[in-house]
Amino acid sequence: MSKEKYIKKPSSRALTFNKSFLLSIIFHSILLFGITITAVKNLPIFQDTPIINVKFANSEIDIINNGDNFDNRTSPIESFEVLNSGVKEVSFGSPSINQIKRLEETSQVTNAESLYLNLWQRNIEMSGNEIMQNLEDNIEGGSVQILAKIDASGELIDSQILISSGSQALDIMAIDILKKSAPFQEFDSSMLAEYQVLEIVRDWNFSSVLN
Repeated sequence: MSKEKYIKKPSSRALTFNKSFLLSIIFHSILLFGITITAVKNLPIFQDTPIINVKFANSEIDIINNGDNFDNRTSPIESFEVLNSGVKEVSFGSPSINQIKRLEETSQVTNAESLYLNLWQRNIEMSGNEIMQNLEDNIEGGSVQILAKIDASGELIDSQILISSGSQALDIMAIDILKKSAPFQEFDSSMLAEYQVLEIVRDWNFSSVLN
């Protein structure tokens, strides 16, 4: 008597399940692939957008009394210490209500001044980038050195171009950006204890605007 091997045939339910599982894998693979392609396709493309970058100018600190002669001004700095943040804190002599402080690249600044400068710069760069992106005319890039004179309430009371970019259009736009960025932050109590007016000298670097 021959023995027949018993072969169990897969049930229709198993076939249906396997087919559904396979279709599900294919569907999700296509979906995942499509999402990946879409994400890659929509990645931002870095274009040559106009920017303004503000840097400290190359100069030294000046503490100026309004009644003093410019050539004979002195810096009544008694001491300073290097803080952990790398910012130099300056201790001044007796403050005068008429005193003006000028901040430039090599100026030693307090923590309050460092924060003030960062906010001032961010405000100008945001305003400047917005203005430049809406320009209709082409402007060649360049660098211009500007002095901004700010009072204790944050108002811009004077602005001067110390070193021209060589382009009248760029110089005018830089001053316009400065004026439209005002008013700025008010001085905090530690700044007010030393001076009533702050002069900020910086190099403004512009990229070209080609429309």
